[in-house]
Amino acid sequence: MTYLRNCWYLVGWVKELDEVGWFARTIAEVPLLIMRTVEGGVSALLDRCPHRFAPLSCGKITDGQITCGYHAITFAADGRCLDNPHGAAISALTVPSFAAAVGHTGIWVWIGEQALADPATIPPLDLITRTPASAGLHGYEQIAANYQLCTDNILDLSHADSLHPTSLGGGATTRAQFTVKEHPDRIELNWFAPSDVAPPALDALLPEPNNPADVYLRAIWYAPSVMAVTLGGYPAGHRERGNPETWGIHVMTPSDAGKTHYFYWAGRNCLVEDADLTAMVAVMLQAAFAGEDKPMLEAQQSRVGSTDFNALGPALLRTDEGSVRVRRRLSKLIAAEAACAEREPA
Repeated sequence: MTYLRNCWYLVGWVKELDEVGWFARTIAEVPLLIMRTVEGGVSALLDRCPHRFAPLSCGKITDGQITCGYHAITFAADGRCLDNPHGAAISALTVPSFAAAVGHTGIWVWIGEQALADPATIPPLDLITRTPASAGLHGYEQIAANYQLCTDNILDLSHADSLHPTSLGGGATTRAQFTVKEHPDRIELNWFAPSDVAPPALDALLPEPNNPADVYLRAIWYAPSVMAVTLGGYPAGHRERGNPETWGIHVMTPSDAGKTHYFYWAGRNCLVEDADLTAMVAVMLQAAFAGEDKPMLEAQQSRVGSTDFNALGPALLRTDEGSVRVRRRLSKLIAAEAACAEREPA
């Protein structure tokens, strides 16, 4: 499978690295070893010893150094060979490294042309950093489905009305007015349901629960598979500044053609000091994502198999417009990148 390479991929949350010190993760079929440097920075190396290609993650990793478990060759966090007990530390014993950066409480890696890696181009997920820790939560799931199927799932949020009826659904999104707008760096989807039933997770935050509300929903996609979602509402016809909103970040990082790393974050603009509410939301989202989305996506993938999704001729609905436009945009970006690579001198 062909992936967009000149972009930032989220490979994990900073808190995961802080808890375990290092982890191995395959991103777009590239096996990576993510670790802390001695200076406290983040390093991303190819998880493959240049000698006999054993996974470095099967070795010993301490104090910013990696010792291969197969032949005890030791490498620095930047990939340089520090010690070869069988001879000289020749340049061939260098592990390829990748640009890594920390942003929005996540660890991002650039697997494409390294000279193009600019942390300023990490998708703008400022919602995370400006939300108090007491009102935000991080999550991670591994899903046995293609990352574009997982992305489609977020871009057609009407699925929540049937798949998550008691938490994130309720019917308003299906009945909502729906628009899609393309920008040079993103695609934005908007839903608006006037005088409707707010999803249960939002209704509980409204000043007048169980009453008609004007409900709005916005999803913004950034290449290749980063999405920021806002769900808000207010008593029908009475919008006021600072009305309740819940926020979600959904990042579908491909592992390979049939597996996805699903990173998510959730926050809100009200009751931000209520840690118990945050804990309840975490349980609800875990049930929705792991207990409802994941089984459906994996079952869907089992029916799609290795066939190209569009080659199957899906019957498209109005609600699919966002995912269709995103797939087209991503295909163009991948094709342009491939064409550029072909033009470069060997």
